[in-house]
Amino acid sequence: MRNDQTETSVDGALALAFHGFDAVMGQTYEVWFIKGDFLYEVSTYKRARTWAQRNNVHLAIYINP
Repeated sequence: MRNDQTETSVDGALALAFHGFDAVMGQTYEVWFIKGDFLYEVSTYKRARTWAQRNNVHLAIYINP
């Protein structure tokens, strides 16, 4: 399930961000992208994204090649 899909970028790579659901985590905020022939699937709790937006905090993804 993917809700509220938006296109974004991570370190220059096109990415898809969306709200989803995981059987263990419950509601999630996810960012998927391809970088250097690898597919990255980054997930966090949806409430973490909501908290970050309310408090003007940016969630960062760091890639260590």
